[in-house]
Amino acid sequence: MAALIRQLGAGSAALAPADSAVAPASWPDALEAPEAVAGPVVTDELAGNSWSSLTVVWAWILGILWVATTIALAVQKPTVSAPRWVLWLSLVVVPVYIALVVFTSWPLPAAGLLALCYGFPLLYAHWYLRRVGRELRTRYATKTRHEQYVFLHRAHHNLGFTAWLFPLGLAFYWSRYRRRLRQLREAPYACPACAAPMRRLNEQADDEKLALHQVAEEQVQSVDYDVWHCPQCQQTFTLDYQNLSTDVLPCPECQHRTLQPRTDQVVHSATTSSEGWGWHVHRCYFCNHEQKEKYTIARLATSSGGSSGSSSSSASSSGSSWSSSSGGSSGGGGAGSSW
Repeated sequence: MAALIRQLGAGSAALAPADSAVAPASWPDALEAPEAVAGPVVTDELAGNSWSSLTVVWAWILGILWVATTIALAVQKPTVSAPRWVLWLSLVVVPVYIALVVFTSWPLPAAGLLALCYGFPLLYAHWYLRRVGRELRTRYATKTRHEQYVFLHRAHHNLGFTAWLFPLGLAFYWSRYRRRLRQLREAPYACPACAAPMRRLNEQADDEKLALHQVAEEQVQSVDYDVWHCPQCQQTFTLDYQNLSTDVLPCPECQHRTLQPRTDQVVHSATTSSEGWGWHVHRCYFCNHEQKEKYTIARLATSSGGSSGSSSSSASSSGSSWSSSSGGSSGGGGAGSSW
């Protein structure tokens, strides 16, 4: 025992031969075990493509903006052939990049995701607008100013958000576009009879030159009319500019763009046990023609009172014609107003 104590004090795991018979055979392994597991403390390290929490938040915001922008560009109805394959390609490349960031340890930078989410919509917008400009210089080069204005206005409809979304890539384009529209619409025309410069009437004076249905269309803001008058020979002509953002429709009765949506009429309210139904109502501001479209209201859920409808049938009726004797000012005319 004394020899064992001396050997332990000296740090030796071997026993003296005299005491080996009474010492258990497992003692040397047990004494060496603490030295075998001893080692440096392992610290956790971030993977090469790991992003900070703030970067992840910005990546989520960027992804949402990319999805919204792609949808807005995809649902737009282009007036020229649009390179939609750019948008479809982005729907493949961007998710693949995100998957590589999440499931691999490749050192992929967050700037790469920014370049993809920003670059694909910007490329599409640039490509599409260049095609619009080429169409204006070729096919519409011999068209009238009014036809060129209508083409440009339709081609850029619902794309105004790109001026704010791509301020660097389209910094000067939109200012030139608006300047071009003003030039096409507001520059004086030469009189077709005497070639003298014509003058555009203001919005009070042009009502006297418009037909009743044209005044009605201006008052519901579906069409804006410009009346040009020659002060020398008294020649006049009228140009129409449709409001592409209005929900006013052409009337099937009088054929004028004066059919306005009215408040829905609920005939039977929905309950938790049965569906309801009602009418979508449109009434013509000019001829009082009324058009009804039946829709159903879904049964109420026990936890909420929400409802939804779907069209199933329609009906219509006509009334007396419209008169301008009630007064009111026009929404278009000489001031060059736009909606």
